[in-house]
This record gives sequence, C-alpha cells and structure tokens, in this order.
Amino acid sequence: ERSKALDSKSSKGQLFGGSNPPLSVCLFKEKEQVMVIRQSAEDYLEAILFINEKKGFARSIDIAKHLGLTKPSVSVAVKNLKNEGYIDVDEKGNLLLLPKGEEIAKKTYDRHVTIRDLLISLGVDPETATKDACRMEHAISDESFNAIKTHALKHKEEK
Repeated sequence: ERSKALDSKSSKGQLFGGSNPPLSVCLFKEKEQVMVIRQSAEDYLEAILFINEKKGFARSIDIAKHLGLTKPSVSVAVKNLKNEGYIDVDEKGNLLLLPKGEEIAKKTYDRHVTIRDLLISLGVDPETATKDACRMEHAISDESFNAIKTHALKHKEEK
C-alpha cells in the first residue's frame, strides 16, 4: 500500500510538494559504526530522491549543499553507493537511483514524513518534529513503524 501511495505521487514535484516543512538534513552520528554506514547511506539516497523530485536531476554538488557536507566526502559516498548497486551516474554527472536505491530512499522518506506529521499533529513544533523524525526514521523497526503509520492513518481518517 505504501509503495502504491508513493508511486501515485511520483510525478515530478508532487512527492515533496505541499505545505509541509521542508525535508531537512538527517545526519546524526550513532555509537555503532554499522548504524552510521546504514544511516548515512539512507540519508544520501533520500537526498538524491528529494533533489531529483525538486530539480529534476541531482549531482554530487547538490547533495553536498543539501546535506552540508564537502564535495570530496560526497564523492566517496557516491562511489560506494554506485559500487553497491544503489545508484548510477550518467555522462553529465547526474545521480540516478537504481531500483534498490530508490526503494530505500522512498522507504526512508515515507518514514520521515509519517513520523514528522504525527509529531506535528501531537503539538510538536514543526522544526523539532522534522529533526526528531530524521533520527527516528533510521532507528525504528518495520513492525513499530507500520503500527505507527496504521494508527496515524486511522486518526487522520476520523478527523
């Protein structure tokens, strides 16, 4: 159901449109190195999706600006993501999400938006809700997230 909802909004600009606060940088350091790698990869993939939706293309410099990182750091990450089969880079330097990279990017973004919107509906300041959602989107299990999403959707329909 989630992927159908995302697919129905996948035309340029709609996935990230609306009056919601903008997606902010979601880089937070964790104690475990494994978590840092997974979270960082999710952040890069989510940023590529976001920028592609907003501009129609994403390059390394766009990712660096969006995430507040240096271009050399992004270049290393792009190389790793490409080697792992998450993205490709075309002849113009545009970053293209491959199917498994797009799946992770959409899943991470869905978690972000759902958690952020729930927190805002509970009275949390939008900026704080966005920052907290950035942390929570990486740590929450699928089971817990699905329960939260189901709960949030039920309450949204009741209004």
